[in-house]
Amino acid sequence: MKDIVIIGAGGFADEVLFLIEDINKKSSSWNFKGFVNQTSEPPHRSDKLLFGTEEDLIKHPSPIHVVIGIGTPKIIEKIFNKLSSCTHITFPNLLHPSFIYHSSLNLGSGNIICANNIFTTNIIVGNCNIFNLNCTYGHDINIGSFNVFNPGINGSGGVVIGNKNLVGTGSTLLQYTALKNNNILGAGAVLTKSYASDQTLVGIPAKPLKT
Repeated sequence: MKDIVIIGAGGFADEVLFLIEDINKKSSSWNFKGFVNQTSEPPHRSDKLLFGTEEDLIKHPSPIHVVIGIGTPKIIEKIFNKLSSCTHITFPNLLHPSFIYHSSLNLGSGNIICANNIFTTNIIVGNCNIFNLNCTYGHDINIGSFNVFNPGINGSGGVVIGNKNLVGTGSTLLQYTALKNNNILGAGAVLTKSYASDQTLVGIPAKPLKT
């Protein structure tokens, strides 16, 4: 079994531990060493097994696997960039045993793929994306890094997603649409055309939120 820690100590970090436990039921892969807090402040729940802070992780004397259990794209990117130069740290892909995918999948590192996701053919995925529960991703989708996909998303064929996007629960991305970087697609929205960066998109069809 390989040693692993989860960065974060909130609710999604708990879900990542649940994912690790499900993986271990199928194949004993991971020895969970604890949660990594970003500061020395204790977590809200006193029963959480703590590994230490990010600085403790950087100074750790032996190889260790790290998963980022925080659901905010910009924070995921910041942590990955801080730790990726540490030669003793590896960012594994955590894939739930129920995950269905084609052999053509091209997967980077540090991705979290939760239960009941389906990836079809010729899909490319970068680093440290979060794919929450019960989503489908169609042929020829191209996904960058540090994106968070919430539960119940349906992505049609040929969709292109850049970096640091937050895609809301129950949203739909129609075929050959694109989101560049730093966008938020609201819960239940339907993306019918492509958008550039730094937009908050809501509704059916999805349109920029007016402030």
